[in-house]
Amino acid sequence: MSEKHVKQHIVPETYLKHFSLNEDGKRIFVIDVYDKYRKEIQVKNSGDKIFWEKKFYNSMQFKTPTALEEFFGHSIESFYNELISIIKKDQEIVDWEVKEKLILWIFTSIQRSPQKRFILRKKLDFELLVKKAYQDIDYLNVENINLDKVAKEQHIRQFSNEKTLNLNFEEFENFVMLRRWEIMKCPKDYYWITKDNPGFLIIYNGKNVMLEPSWNYSISDALFYPLSKDYGLYIFPFSNEDSPELNLTNTPITRNDSTIEENRLFNRFSYTSMHRLLISPNKDTFIGLAENVLGN
Repeated sequence: MSEKHVKQHIVPETYLKHFSLNEDGKRIFVIDVYDKYRKEIQVKNSGDKIFWEKKFYNSMQFKTPTALEEFFGHSIESFYNELISIIKKDQEIVDWEVKEKLILWIFTSIQRSPQKRFILRKKLDFELLVKKAYQDIDYLNVENINLDKVAKEQHIRQFSNEKTLNLNFEEFENFVMLRRWEIMKCPKDYYWITKDNPGFLIIYNGKNVMLEPSWNYSISDALFYPLSKDYGLYIFPFSNEDSPELNLTNTPITRNDSTIEENRLFNRFSYTSMHRLLISPNKDTFIGLAENVLGN
């Protein structure tokens, strides 16, 4: 097994480099909320240990244990630089192949996230707690089992089980296909931040815009995904005046400039919905986020 297949990125290197100022993957500013010894902002490079875990996607569910990691590298991560190059042209996108690649990238990014595994692990903890308290409830027998390994295999099954994968993809696709897509460029001297579970869902509650942290598409209205330090993708409902026949296949991905208020709000949502890592191209963006969160 080659070394590159052992060190498996939980945040892809090809994605990380677009959140460095020079887009070379160097000097990326990171907050790691799991690191109890280093609470300060850290400066890292895209290949550093903070962004990968050993054999994170390995599983005997595949003939080759590293199959999922190899799939991500060859079939998903390989086209991301090209996508960003297209987005940088600041033009409407009508090419269905580009739209399809964005769908595939965002869906895979959401599903492969370590937060997905964390949620499964917490569910197992709850099942064990209930089983200990109520012996007659027929939950999964998790006594004397390594729950981390169980959660890992459940997470991998989101990709290895065809029925589960198709159901998850259908739910995601139905949500994004029936909405308008817009590339939002940051204001001058402002940047998007990202995290180790990029993107989040949004609920419109009257005049308020609220974060939906659990990836429940059925109660959500919009989705935001930071594509790079400069560009984000906003997927939101068509207006009441739009034709009911409109969808992603017959509408372009438009281009718009983000306001400072939108930049602050969406960065705050990224912070609020982060799993373990918060990622920024510079220290000033984190300082601005802290001032925003603290209400200064």
